[in-house]
Amino acid sequence: MVVMWALLVLTAAVLAWARWIQQDIQLDGNANRRAEALAMAHSGIAVAMATLGSGERPPILDEELGTSLGFRVRTLPEGGKLNLSWLLEPNPPQLQPAKTMILKSWLSMRGFNYKESDVFIDCLIDWTDADNLRQLNGAEEEANYHPPNRPLQSLDEVMQVRGSEPLRRSPGWQDQVTLTQPGQSPLLNIMAAPVQILRIIPGLDENRIQRLLAYRAGKDKIEGTKDDPEALGKVDAYGQLGFNQAQLQQLRQITTDQTQAVRILADGHSGKVVRQVEVVARKSGGYPQILSWKE
Repeated sequence: MVVMWALLVLTAAVLAWARWIQQDIQLDGNANRRAEALAMAHSGIAVAMATLGSGERPPILDEELGTSLGFRVRTLPEGGKLNLSWLLEPNPPQLQPAKTMILKSWLSMRGFNYKESDVFIDCLIDWTDADNLRQLNGAEEEANYHPPNRPLQSLDEVMQVRGSEPLRRSPGWQDQVTLTQPGQSPLLNIMAAPVQILRIIPGLDENRIQRLLAYRAGKDKIEGTKDDPEALGKVDAYGQLGFNQAQLQQLRQITTDQTQAVRILADGHSGKVVRQVEVVARKSGGYPQILSWKE
């Protein structure tokens, strides 16, 4: 009887040890898969960057290396975010009404009421201008509040500005705005802006927006593919919108349809494991300038 119990205990111990070894091997295998998938994503980025270096926009890339390794790369025009630095810049004065309208429309979309947007915009101006003169609804130096009187240095800093509380209840707002970056135009790129942002641009009605989106997607109706105007190197977005010369001139003061930077999305896979790398790079005659890298 004692021998049988000993055998049972020994068998249970061996089975537990075997399961532990199997789990350890599986964990090591998963770690290897993740590393291989990330390496594949890096390979896709390298191929896309090499194409950008020639001055072209890389088309969609889909490569399979062996039976379980590969990558897929898409590139999209960058600059489709509202540039807060530019919207708060007081010059040129004739653009101030349009800039204020855009900023108020965006804040309304993010849940601000009329009074809250007036307060926040004035506080943003007081935060970023060079003087200590208080705007009507703004705030300058106080005991527990210290505006630096210089341009914003990061989007996180926006949350330090008085009146920014509604943004805390609006997740995802940072995905729609940016600050001036080297090599990027401060103007909104209508070839990259999402439909929600296009709808707050003065002069763009729904009919024109849908026409623009169809033009951006090309014949296959999918953005980021080989038949897009960007990929073909022939961009004339304004020509699709039916504006007269005066309307076109006004729109060109706050938007552009030319891409100086692109967002490269590379998905690498090893078996069923997928890793993504996202890079924003500026086209140039030599190797492209990397503006941001996220993985």
